[in-house]
Amino acid sequence: VLVCGDEVYETINKNAGSCLSAPTSMSLRLITAFETIAIKTSFGQHAQPKFSRVSSITPPETNPKRFSYISMHVHPAMLDIFAPKLKNILAKGTGTKIALFDSYTKPILSSHVPHTTFLKNEFFLFQMLTDTRCRMQGLTCVIFAQPTSIYQIVCELREPKYGRYIVFFTSRVDEDVLEIMARSDTYAVVSEVYEMNIGVVKLDDMLYRVGGDNRMDGIMCVLSTLGICPKMIATAGMKDTVTQIMVHASKFANRGTLIMLNRSFDPYTPLVHEWRYQPMIYEYLGSSNGIVTIDRTYVLNDAFFELNKFLDINTVSANLREFVTTTEKVPVDLSALSTATKTKESLEKHLKLHNHIVKHCVDNKEISEIEMKIIRDNKMSSKQIEKVLSNEKLTREQKCKLVMIYLLRNPHKRNRPVFEKYTKAQQFVKKHTNAAVPTFREHVDIKLAYEPVITSVLGRILKNKIDGSLCTVDTLKVSKPYVIYIDDITFSEYRAISLFFRERNILDYVILCDRIVNYADMLNDDAKD
Repeated sequence: VLVCGDEVYETINKNAGSCLSAPTSMSLRLITAFETIAIKTSFGQHAQPKFSRVSSITPPETNPKRFSYISMHVHPAMLDIFAPKLKNILAKGTGTKIALFDSYTKPILSSHVPHTTFLKNEFFLFQMLTDTRCRMQGLTCVIFAQPTSIYQIVCELREPKYGRYIVFFTSRVDEDVLEIMARSDTYAVVSEVYEMNIGVVKLDDMLYRVGGDNRMDGIMCVLSTLGICPKMIATAGMKDTVTQIMVHASKFANRGTLIMLNRSFDPYTPLVHEWRYQPMIYEYLGSSNGIVTIDRTYVLNDAFFELNKFLDINTVSANLREFVTTTEKVPVDLSALSTATKTKESLEKHLKLHNHIVKHCVDNKEISEIEMKIIRDNKMSSKQIEKVLSNEKLTREQKCKLVMIYLLRNPHKRNRPVFEKYTKAQQFVKKHTNAAVPTFREHVDIKLAYEPVITSVLGRILKNKIDGSLCTVDTLKVSKPYVIYIDDITFSEYRAISLFFRERNILDYVILCDRIVNYADMLNDDAKD
């Protein structure tokens, strides 16, 4: 019997096949109930899960509570807002466990949960839903999948290879999907199904990639985890997305602020050379999801990286020298051999990264200073820039980038003969006319004094001063928590946002993006256009 609200439908599975605990011909019962338990919590505090939706799919002659369906909403811990939720998720199931992923959930879960944490929670095998696998009866299988992977889940349940299944969906699941699962679970192996509302890849502390195709799902999973219906501030090109979010987020009770910006609000920052450790690793070594490859693959998750990622390369060099000295002085203690080995590996890793980066620093020092002077002072004439562009040591890419910066500051000079052959730069500048100009701090080396536009934008928003470049759909005042979405963000902006809030002792913020970019991405995007 399928019960939905006040309506009752009878469904009979006539071809169920044999079942471990039920007759060959059996009926499936899907009971759906909706209930809400209001739990008042504040941002940043741990809370018990909110059970907002409960359903059960129960074959006859089994425990009615055998198959529970729970939508989990918990409030965040810092560094990863999903940490409390993930702790509950990984604790589900008893005994030795196997994890199955689809192509969507594998990068998501691997970015949030270290391999060692999976092992501590008794997971010993990690495979894809589409992999060919052998039977392992008696083990618990935990499936992490998006609702669109229902076909693969159905195939798994029709020929189950494990004794018990727990299913976690990344987002809201339709009743039709649950019914399909109920019909397919002829061996009564599925014990629990959850909506976990985690659809973003963690890139760094409080920095998440929502993904272009699943942008709305990613943003909504963050808002639902925080439980906020936010005041929304956005650039003009985001109006359609803002309207959709207003509809979906209206059910949440808490207040907050969602700031949505597209790349056009600051075309300068992706173009300038970077001089801080994390952005330089990305620019010169092409790091991806905290992983970088030189002679071998390195993971950027050690203490030295965390302490130095926002610092300039000169400070990192000094800290690295101190790291070397400290490591050499520490005597080898057999009882702490594992820690000493990890420390040595961390030191060797950062020495290699540093040496690679320093080579680029020498090559780019002069051109970087020219870029900054154009942006700050804008006193270079067309003849002077032409002389710089005649330097044969500069690559075609460097010249194009320099022309972009110059024409952003001097759009009226686009038709000068010296710039005619730089078609990419011409196209780029046409799309970013009247862009806000970044500011510079005083009494600091010009290469380090650069402040991305996002700093001044956030400063105005926190004072409730919203200028004409942004739009808002309500008269509410801005409030914590702050969710900042920039479609194409740079590591320089990630650093600027993080330091902006830290300097004001604000910990309640989350940064979202579609991707991390630098000037090479900007050039490639224009080439595609």
